[in-house]
Amino acid sequence: SSTLSPQVYSAVNFVQNTPWAIDTYIRDLVKECWKEGLPLDGLPPSRDEELPTKPIDIDTNQEARRNWRKQAAKVHFLNESYESQRLLTLKSLFVADKMAEHKYLWFPHQLDFRGRGYPLPLFLHPQGVSYAKAMLRVADGKALKTDADQFPLYIQVANKYGIDKETLKARVKWVEENRRSIEEIGRGNLNNRLWRDADEPFAFVAACREITQMWRTGSGFVSSLPIAMDATTQGLQIYSMLLRDPVAALATNVIPADRPSDPYKFVADKVIAKLQSSDDPLAKQLLAFGIDRTTTKRQTMTLPYGLTLHSCIGYTREWLEDRIRKSGDNPFGLEMYRPVSFLGKTIWESIGDVVGSAQRGMDFIRGCMGVLIDNDVTPHWMTPIGFPVRMRYENYDVVTVSTRIGAKAKVLSLRQENGTQSKRKALNGGPANYIHSLDGFGGLLGHTVNLCSANKIDHLGAVHDQILCLSGDYMKVSSCVREATVDIFSRDLLTEFRQGVL
Repeated sequence: SSTLSPQVYSAVNFVQNTPWAIDTYIRDLVKECWKEGLPLDGLPPSRDEELPTKPIDIDTNQEARRNWRKQAAKVHFLNESYESQRLLTLKSLFVADKMAEHKYLWFPHQLDFRGRGYPLPLFLHPQGVSYAKAMLRVADGKALKTDADQFPLYIQVANKYGIDKETLKARVKWVEENRRSIEEIGRGNLNNRLWRDADEPFAFVAACREITQMWRTGSGFVSSLPIAMDATTQGLQIYSMLLRDPVAALATNVIPADRPSDPYKFVADKVIAKLQSSDDPLAKQLLAFGIDRTTTKRQTMTLPYGLTLHSCIGYTREWLEDRIRKSGDNPFGLEMYRPVSFLGKTIWESIGDVVGSAQRGMDFIRGCMGVLIDNDVTPHWMTPIGFPVRMRYENYDVVTVSTRIGAKAKVLSLRQENGTQSKRKALNGGPANYIHSLDGFGGLLGHTVNLCSANKIDHLGAVHDQILCLSGDYMKVSSCVREATVDIFSRDLLTEFRQGVL
């Protein structure tokens, strides 16, 4: 049957019935930073990067001309990307201004073919860019009556600053040690530079304001700040549970530990070890340049969603160019291919060492997809709580259309589906789509939301692998996440998948 189960409908309705409101203080702060040209928290620079100075002998020196063109092309590409980012910023602020007068805002959702939910309103919503999300609050707060109710605010302050890889006790200690600065920021003294150094400056300011008011008010303070409860690279977590892989489970915090694990650092440490044991001169250069968790973050994060060696090298190039641009130090010169390729391949091998279960799981799903496409069967399966997924990627024929506008003739090439399935697209997209179907409203998220509803929780937001809740509900939501995870992944889902599609 292709009918959605009532569990999916109830989960979506619960999330989109949560009322939101504009945090006008944070909106005004974002505006001020934008006007001042402060590139904080993803805000784009207000001015374009300047092109490099042309060499005096550019007309006669071919090598100098070639090098200048390479540098200028990078600046042009960067400035073009700023245009779309600036437009997003302006539209987000425009919507925030228009909606500020309303007490309640709602975000109706739509589901894609995998069961992932997306708000229909554009630009400003709980799944927006960091500075846009910081401008939103839950419209109806909840009183914090106990220490357990107040505890999540401490964690939110530390997390938004960037102290999110320490123990919970260490995070609370950091907040207490920095209480004076946090209260200054919370009272509106933004001359204190602590907030500018935060990983998410605007969300950090919002958290400082909330906890400062709580300290002033004491028991009974009504908090409306959405508290983020994040998964640790959820795609990798899911694969570790699907294949019962203890190494990947430890790296992705599926298995309890005193200190949160960081899979990106796990992979970075493997990369460093491989470079240290390598005789290639590039290895020493890369080690001196600096390898850390940011080096391997995007590659590791995207592995469950179709990362290939080629895309791994591409993401490595982006990281290297970004690091060079920020540091102003380029020990590799203009020819970047060799260091990028060498480092990208090393990262690819290291990812396999840490989360090999993900690669094995992806190979299994690709194998199933290959059998289906070879037999001209459209891949389809049912998610754990009843969302029917149908994945069909077709090949295209190119159709040429000749037209005339005035005296000018124009030939257009259009792509048209031809009814035959694309095996390449199915193999590339299958693993990612299967994982998304498990983490969306048809799987873990949907089941978690329904458990929260059954436990008398009134308001929730959802950003794929992140749940947004009130501080007073945090402990209940945390318990529901764990219960839902055990319920779903105690089943042999890969066997169910194979039996359902083959």
